[in-house]
Amino acid sequence: MPPSIVVREHRSLTGFTILNLDENGAEFATSMLKNFIKSKKSGHVRDRMIKYVTRILTDKQHQEVHAIVSGFKMPQRVLRKSTGEWYIPDVTSYKGGQFRLYAVETKETIQAEDTDKRWALFAEYAKQNGAMFYIVFPAGAVLQVKQRLAKLSIEAHLWQASEALSV
Repeated sequence: MPPSIVVREHRSLTGFTILNLDENGAEFATSMLKNFIKSKKSGHVRDRMIKYVTRILTDKQHQEVHAIVSGFKMPQRVLRKSTGEWYIPDVTSYKGGQFRLYAVETKETIQAEDTDKRWALFAEYAKQNGAMFYIVFPAGAVLQVKQRLAKLSIEAHLWQASEALSV
């Protein structure tokens, strides 16, 4: 039976709307909340990893470091013109005149549904434009990343992040 969520406009003193849920709706809402909390935790680790990458790149004299975290300009999206499909790399930079794209992954995002599409698009872009595509991943995930790359038949430079970042 699909979940049903009954919304009644009960305004509390704080201004929040109160949801009245039946049993299936409550189970669905609980599941959604657990996934949200898990993604927030994963997002915090991922943000720390992205900041780590930007710090290393800046220290290594990369130019035009852009990232999807505060304090940086947003990287430009990578677009596949034939399909209109696009993704935004987590970090981009230039070094020695060569453009570089970085997909920063956590243990959870390595398994995400859209990871294959993102990696394939970034690898294709790098190959066609003389750029370099890097996958940054947590300690202990190298086999998982290599297996996924082999399955996709794409190439990427691998960068294992410090173990302390993935905690």
